[in-house]
Amino acid sequence: MGQVIFEILVSEEQSDDFIEEYIWLCSEVINTQLSNYIDDIDPLSIYEEYDISDLLQDNIKYNKYGPEINYNEIRRRIENWVVDDIDEDIGSLLSLLPHSISKEIKVKNIGIELDTMDIESMVDLYLEPMDYNEDGYMETATHQNFDAIEAIFERE
Repeated sequence: MGQVIFEILVSEEQSDDFIEEYIWLCSEVINTQLSNYIDDIDPLSIYEEYDISDLLQDNIKYNKYGPEINYNEIRRRIENWVVDDIDEDIGSLLSLLPHSISKEIKVKNIGIELDTMDIESMVDLYLEPMDYNEDGYMETATHQNFDAIEAIFERE
């Protein structure tokens, strides 16, 4: 729609001042709306979709006590991914505008800060075995005829 209005205004041989004012007005409205868009982004809705298996492999070291996870590096890398995705999304939107308007758009710095606790929860959920049933295990372990050796060696 904006492209059509822009072409009509230009084709009507409007004064240069009018066209410049129109371009300035469009860019101001778009800048404001992009700023609001960036402020309203919920990073959680974006980074939940990432496959973090390679990221975890790069940031887990095992010692004699178990896994040691570099949550800060994971958080930093996911923040970068989120910012890149937002930049790409905004870039695709701006590519729809006439160049005379899009060149006036000043996208603010995208500052995404993820909560380390959210990242830790996501990583912990990812690392938990999916088929583990603690209740089922406890029922088997407390069954009155339960014999650990029989269960270990599957003898009956």
